Amino acid sequence: MSNSETALDLLGQQLQRLNQLQELLLVEQKILSERKLDDLSAIPPKKNDILRQLQAGDQALAAFDLKAQQFQRHLAKAKAMLQLCKQLNEDNGKSIALAMTSIGRIHGVMSKIGQQGASTTYTAQGGKSQIGSSGNVVSV
Repeated sequence: MSNSETALDLLGQQLQRLNQLQELLLVEQKILSERKLDDLSAIPPKKNDILRQLQAGDQALAAFDLKAQQFQRHLAKAKAMLQLCKQLNEDNGKSIALAMTSIGRIHGVMSKIGQQGASTTYTAQGGKSQIGSSGNVVSV
């Protein structure tokens, strides 16, 4: 196999890996939008594996002179796919940050309620009503 063929083969493998990463990021995006957080934990190890493979592929490609015209189409496609993956990853990161902020707010509210020692309920007008345990049972 010539150097050109080897380089083209390596570029093809990198494009496949980038495609896998893009698909995985779209799955992650769907999991986040559907709030299926139990499924989320499987994603980071898969992403890390693909990223390690991409890094190894980049190191292998560094041995070749990729300035020749025959490589330009593949390189342009790889750069575009990489940019899309970066954007998807950034969007997913923002979704995770928003979810964590929401969880933090809920935790804060629940902590305050727990510190008050009584359940917080609301009146028909929307005001807070503290109802303690009276020990009375209402029967109809």
